[in-house]
Amino acid sequence: MACTCSAVKPNFFITSGPLPEAPKWSTPITIDPAFSSDPAGGYQYISVAIDSAGKPAVAYFDGWNGDLKFAAANPTSGKWFAETLDKSGSVGLYPSLAFGRSGQPTITYYDRTNKDLKMASASSNTASFSATRIHTTGDVGRFSSLMLDPNRKTLTRWAIGYEDTSNGNYKYAIQGGFDGGTQ
Repeated sequence: MACTCSAVKPNFFITSGPLPEAPKWSTPITIDPAFSSDPAGGYQYISVAIDSAGKPAVAYFDGWNGDLKFAAANPTSGKWFAETLDKSGSVGLYPSLAFGRSGQPTITYYDRTNKDLKMASASSNTASFSATRIHTTGDVGRFSSLMLDPNRKTLTRWAIGYEDTSNGNYKYAIQGGFDGGTQ
């Protein structure tokens, strides 16, 4: 039996002449000076988000100390401040940063010491964070991705995707208080 196959044509073209002009970028700024000149460690796994006022913030892993860090521009002065949010063992890997409907920063991340998915939240960009464990069964929480639940436009409720390493699965969870299904 013969197979009739059609070739897939790529959806791009090659032109001669100059390439289109690249968009302009701001001048890069240092948000947190390196803790050490030793390349072993370093700041890793950066996640950036922009709040509703257009101010950027980042969450990242401090590989030198094994901590979760958060940095944001001060709303008044515009200067960046960085703080350690969680330092209980080796925590803060693979962070995902998002802002709630009222501007509160929230970060999901992997706690390597306990093999858990954790979430750190603050009530505003300048408030202190509190951390909670979201999933603790097995080795869970790597490569989390956090976003607002788009089905609840007036509430800050989160949707999270992450890896369940113990079972070789990817999981998705929605913060409680929804109709239908299970919580």
